[in-house]
Amino acid sequence: MEIPPSPASEAASWAAPWGTPSAPRWNSSRVAVIAAKAAIQFPSKAASNSPRHPREGGDPISPQGHDPIPLLHDPYLRWLHTQGVPLRRADRDRLLGTNRGWLLEQKELFSQRAPGNTWISALLHGGEGELEARNTSKGCGAVMRVAPVALYATTGWHGPDRDARAFQLAMELGAITHGHPTSKMACGVLATLLVGILRGEPIAVALDRAVAVLRGHEAGGETERAIERARELANARTSPWELQLTDSKV
Repeated sequence: MEIPPSPASEAASWAAPWGTPSAPRWNSSRVAVIAAKAAIQFPSKAASNSPRHPREGGDPISPQGHDPIPLLHDPYLRWLHTQGVPLRRADRDRLLGTNRGWLLEQKELFSQRAPGNTWISALLHGGEGELEARNTSKGCGAVMRVAPVALYATTGWHGPDRDARAFQLAMELGAITHGHPTSKMACGVLATLLVGILRGEPIAVALDRAVAVLRGHEAGGETERAIERARELANARTSPWELQLTDSKV
């Protein structure tokens, strides 16, 4: 019996004809860290260190009765500090003192990675009890950092609502910096898609699951149309370069 390809090998087979860029490297042979990757590391560490509710099946990010978003918001401020952005005094005293964490001791993370103005503005103006960005941005800066939600969902959440919970958490995480509804929808879709892939589902099946959750949200229309367009291009085996040439002629 032929063994079907894993989602990872399936993705690699799609990329193979067009190649993938090699990662730039530090002089010290460490792989260079881009802004989004660095911004992911801080909340990932916070979530991994968070207390797990003692009940079986407890949430590894958010113990019962606690909102996970403040837990994940503070590490973004620590990351902002590494980018040379001055924090408000209250945040600086609270986050950069004795509980600053070992990541802030990694000098490579202090290399300037051009954080977007949307991120900076949203993080500096968000306050306690007001962690959702007041802007209409739907740039890629939100969706590029929600992948870890899928890792938490597959290891700590169980039951039929896991996809919906991953979708919701990813939306709220993205909304810390990007306030446009389509941005939130895209965040939810990516996290839910990755939950399925981590379960071993083919990409198409995992995407169907994610779209099913998306359709439960009134603001999902633009994101669903983009997904259907992407599927058409994938089925036609259209390379990114071909698409770019086509768009340039329009």
